[in-house]
Amino acid sequence: MADIRVSVELKPANQIIGERGLDKGGRVQRYIDGAVVDFCEPYVPFDTGALKESPRTCSPPGEGRVVYGVPYARRQYYENKGDGGLRGARWFDRMKADRLDEIVQGAKEAIRNEE
Repeated sequence: MADIRVSVELKPANQIIGERGLDKGGRVQRYIDGAVVDFCEPYVPFDTGALKESPRTCSPPGEGRVVYGVPYARRQYYENKGDGGLRGARWFDRMKADRLDEIVQGAKEAIRNEE
């Protein structure tokens, strides 16, 4: 019986991760950050519009954090009673329960699509 030798050369892990947009701040995280901001919009409490208009992704983009930049955002997040519709407390948690599959699908597409 003959010996069979196989040699496999792999790219470094960080190169593979970068090519697929999975690196820190990469296209996949930037997509997720943007989708969270967009998809949360109909869930955010609305009075004057300042809270709804205040989200921003942290700098540099793609850090995986979205911050609502008004002083009362934290209190609204935990205590807002809502208006009977989508808008109200814990808007991220409720959006995620409704739209996580869409975010995951978009992230998969971002992995497949190079910039």
